[in-house]
Amino acid sequence: MKIYIDYFSHVALSRRVGQKYNGGDNGTKLLLHDIIHSDYCKQHQVYLILPKDFSASDEYETEIVDYELFIKIYTASLLEIDYFDDAILFIPVVCGREMIMVNQIKKKFPYLKVYGRIHDKNHNLPLDLQDRYYYSGFKRTGIPSVVDWIGKKIYFKLRYKQWISNFDKIFTVSNYSLQALKNRNIRFISYYYQGTLNCFGQVSFNVKDNEDFILFVNGGRPEKNSLRAIRAFLDFKDKHPNNSVKLYITSTKPETQNNLIRSIRRYNKKFILENIKFFEYISYQHLQQLFQQCKFLLFASKGEGFGIPILEAIENEKPVLASWTTSIPEVAGPAAFYIDPMNIKSIERGIEYFMDDANLSYYKQLVKRRKALIAELVRFDTEILINEIFSE
Repeated sequence: MKIYIDYFSHVALSRRVGQKYNGGDNGTKLLLHDIIHSDYCKQHQVYLILPKDFSASDEYETEIVDYELFIKIYTASLLEIDYFDDAILFIPVVCGREMIMVNQIKKKFPYLKVYGRIHDKNHNLPLDLQDRYYYSGFKRTGIPSVVDWIGKKIYFKLRYKQWISNFDKIFTVSNYSLQALKNRNIRFISYYYQGTLNCFGQVSFNVKDNEDFILFVNGGRPEKNSLRAIRAFLDFKDKHPNNSVKLYITSTKPETQNNLIRSIRRYNKKFILENIKFFEYISYQHLQQLFQQCKFLLFASKGEGFGIPILEAIENEKPVLASWTTSIPEVAGPAAFYIDPMNIKSIERGIEYFMDDANLSYYKQLVKRRKALIAELVRFDTEILINEIFSE
């Protein structure tokens, strides 16, 4: 059997969001890692589709992409490939662009089987006018965001069922996504529990930051809701000026940092930048170091298809302060303290709750128990997923 694995769209997504390391990136690499260590690559011809200008971002990616049994195809588009009719094309990261492209591929290769992994959450996010504060210039008016949101709502409403009917198999990583996909033209759908790169082993670091800090990841993306989280954190600091805890925010470009700071100053005239530490793009290894050193993870996201940072926090045995929306409770279960992401007071109360050592200790114990369960779920579900990908 011939199977094409689309790494092209994976790289394209990373470029669109401006981050080499993100949820789609993490999940795709882990899946390829598990496929490499299965028997399937030895039994079938596996083609790995890559962009023409592809260059690996780290040693781990190099190790995956350069796997000796992968037959590499470099292309400028998935549409340029001359697929075998009796083959399978698997797309690990399906967004709107990929749905449109599969529609075109199927017209040209009607006998090609197409499998996709989809979260189905981007066009389900609520409209939030505060998203404009992450930008400068014309985007700061909010007009482009509103037009884009309304346009996607209408476009997906009209075309979604047609697009998704082109897939022979759909895989999703949460019951939330599964329910969002119901009543669509889907031939086959399977749900599995997604893992992260560290799911089968713990990475240890010797470097220790002397500061006591709360970790917030992907602060540069509006859907992650860092603006409200910062405001809640500063409200907490105003009430507890002697508390030395800081807020570390990752993956935030300098321009976005400046826009966030400008917006915060409108609400908090006593804003002290020393209480917040921004990071630009950081490596996966650096992120894991921050997970191991933080007090807890603050995950105030407005919506997720899964929520890998929660999993990473649990793997590092760190308590999680998380939104109660979309798929997030499925990932953390009872091992997280939940907040309303749209309510600043709710986030602030959550921060205050975890400043109590007794509460923090209690959730650390819950996280340890959740960690053992997750490891087993990931191993079991990944085996099923890979079997479904390679079975006709």
